[in-house]
Amino acid sequence: MLERKFLDNQPFLAIGINIFDFRGINDIFGYHNGDLCLKELAFRLSEFDGVAARLTGGELLWLPEQLPTAAFIEHLKATLETPIDTGDVSINLKVSIGLIHCPKDANNAEEVFKRMNIVLDEALTTRQFILSFSSELGKRYSRRLSIITELRHTLEQALEEFSLNYQPKLDLKKGTVTHVEALIRWTNARLGFVSPEDFIAIAEHAGCIESITSWVINRAIDDAARFREANIDVSVAINLSAKDIMNPALLQNVLALLKAKNLPTDCLSFEITEGDLVKDHDKAIIHLQAFRDEGFEIAIDDFGTGYSSMAYLQNLPVNTLKVDKSFVLNLHKKDGDQKIVKTVISLAHSFGMNVVAEGVENIEALTLLADWGCELAQGYYICKPASADNLITWYNDNLETKWF
Repeated sequence: MLERKFLDNQPFLAIGINIFDFRGINDIFGYHNGDLCLKELAFRLSEFDGVAARLTGGELLWLPEQLPTAAFIEHLKATLETPIDTGDVSINLKVSIGLIHCPKDANNAEEVFKRMNIVLDEALTTRQFILSFSSELGKRYSRRLSIITELRHTLEQALEEFSLNYQPKLDLKKGTVTHVEALIRWTNARLGFVSPEDFIAIAEHAGCIESITSWVINRAIDDAARFREANIDVSVAINLSAKDIMNPALLQNVLALLKAKNLPTDCLSFEITEGDLVKDHDKAIIHLQAFRDEGFEIAIDDFGTGYSSMAYLQNLPVNTLKVDKSFVLNLHKKDGDQKIVKTVISLAHSFGMNVVAEGVENIEALTLLADWGCELAQGYYICKPASADNLITWYNDNLETKWF
């Protein structure tokens, strides 16, 4: 059918449709319900003029008879995402849609399939659920493949390419540093420095985030022991992904490592992005509560950018909210940001939580946060991320620093 479309020598649109987390639907609702979802999507597509076929897993290809408008694509997506009632349960679907404009984007069937894979992968990675192919996507896809290949090699044979930096968190009431955040850095022999913003999301998608987290935890605990030996009494915050939180073995592994170093639980804390917690809210609560029961502090990172609600917060076993830096960077000159941050601080305190503000880059922001009762602040004004050795030096050099 595709080759016939090309032979017609008329522009047409190839639409890829991917059921988001189709494996999760099979795991939760059973393979028979997963098959039912595919059949229902195929039926819904048959209501429109065109030809559809299943590609693989939860992916479908649809060739509409006429070139559709952007509004129609939106309508199509909404139609496909209508909950499916199986008789026993209602399954809420989320689909991503990739658009290949032919012959501009592809000149033959093989190119269509290759570029459909690229655009659907990009849609999944970036959470852009309607996305057209472009040459830039092709470059980013090649970059991601290179990162995946090199990341796996690093995890298997070159762990020395990883390092940890630490960024201090200033206690605004005590005027001293009581916490630091562990930040992974990766300098690869072939790719050079790769930003965590690039490789962490790819690692989650590629299924190797748990190996990275394991390395971070081991190194952070080693450094926490060094900090204690240097009379630096700080809690090291480690970022966890949703997969990490759902790993039933993680907590016991952490406790065993701390015991081996004769370290208390208050030398570590954990941060998790709020959007990650929504994916399996009830299970996340159980796992987070286990960490809290052992005495670990838990912070919601990037608060204000995801699914925040008072009811949502009330049920989470966390004790800290971390205000996203986007609200703090221009705090001293943006009234809107000031209102947001003051509201978050008030909200957190009403739930008995502490607040960390990240992205503090000037004395004006630091002073405002202290005046509003924010507990902790981190940012370049205080200190840039530094190696463990440099952090120890910086800490000792700033014991008498008057921050205000």
